[in-house]
Order: sequence, then structure tokens, then C-alpha cells
Amino acid sequence: MTQAWRLWHDGRPIEMMDPTLGETCPRNQVLRCIHIGLLCIQADASERPPISSVVVMLGSDSSSLSLPMPPPMVFDDRTSTRSDESANYREGNSVNEVSITDFDGR
Repeated sequence: MTQAWRLWHDGRPIEMMDPTLGETCPRNQVLRCIHIGLLCIQADASERPPISSVVVMLGSDSSSLSLPMPPPMVFDDRTSTRSDESANYREGNSVNEVSITDFDGR
């Protein structure tokens, strides 16, 4: 999600297209699908389009699309997710006192 947003924001969304598609898939359709996908992952659920609107957007080239906002998990290169995660833990336990146990075979 973060990589998709960065490519979109940098004006290079076509780089997300699978190169094996080649010329079999019109680039404008690929760009429209990427645009719609970014609208569907808005942080605020009220800003996400309802599925009925998504169906209309996918089926029509004429409907205009609003500009997507950055998804909720976009960090700039200076942000360390490790330090953010460690702030949520005390002595190996989560803040909400829920733990996850992983079993490893011998």
C-alpha cells in the first residue's frame, strides 16, 4: 500500500503494472484501477466510496474521480516504525495485555 501511494504521488503509478501485460492492457484503464484502489483505502471510512460507486467507476470512463488522500500507514523515510512499535510494549507485553504465542517445531 505504501509503495503504491509513493508511486502514485511521484507520478509513476504505471510502474505498478505487471510488465507481462505489455500492450494487451490499455494504460488508461490500469491508471484508473490504481486510482480507484487508492480511493478504497482512505483512512477515514466515510471518505471511501461505497461498493456501488466503485462498480460505476470501474464500468465507466466518463465518471470523474476525486483525488485520494495518503493511506493511513504512509511513513516518510525518516520515520522508524520500530521505535513506534516499541513504544506500544512494556517488558514484552502489549499495552492491552494481549499476547500472541508462536509454536516452533523441533
